[in-house]
Amino acid sequence: MSKILSLADSPNAVTECAAWLDLGGVVAVPTETVYGLVCRHDRFGAIDKLFEIKNRPFDKPFALFVQSYETADNWIEPNPIATTLAEKFWPGPLTLVVSSYTSCPAAYDGAVGLRCPDHAFVQQLLEHCDGVLVNTSLNFCGNPPATCIDADHPIIQRIDLAVDAGQLAPQMPSAVVDCRTSPPQILRPGSIPYGEILGALEMQL
Repeated sequence: MSKILSLADSPNAVTECAAWLDLGGVVAVPTETVYGLVCRHDRFGAIDKLFEIKNRPFDKPFALFVQSYETADNWIEPNPIATTLAEKFWPGPLTLVVSSYTSCPAAYDGAVGLRCPDHAFVQQLLEHCDGVLVNTSLNFCGNPPATCIDADHPIIQRIDLAVDAGQLAPQMPSAVVDCRTSPPQILRPGSIPYGEILGALEMQL
């Protein structure tokens, strides 16, 4: 069973979480939407471990949490639509799918999803991890994502550490937008309406 830290009662939660990630571990963290699983892309075997824990096919890639859009500049092709949406809605519940170079971690078939969460703990953790974390939701494929940390959940028992911020307020997950087309396409509806997304791009479309 993994160790569970109460975010409210653990002033060193960020440091302890970062230490596990530095060792190639997988940890559960709260976001502004649901709980997620994260690992470092630059630790041997960490991403494979994440696939195994999630029981996830390798053709269903993970996304990247990034501290800013510029954090991923060296890994992705220039994309004015994604840049505008990041400036408008980040940090926030919006995942941007863009074309990537082969060097990009967590990329699949020439693309990667990027998100900058609006959650203080994740932002602090990103600072300790060079601004990038591989991310996925805390659930098995096809099941609803978790809004609380349940010590008996099979995934929780297989990871290294869980950061418990209590029951998260019910809300939609992040919207996933494919920015490789114009206009961009919604791959998964989320809390940011498509009309708002198009409105932010009014001068570009």
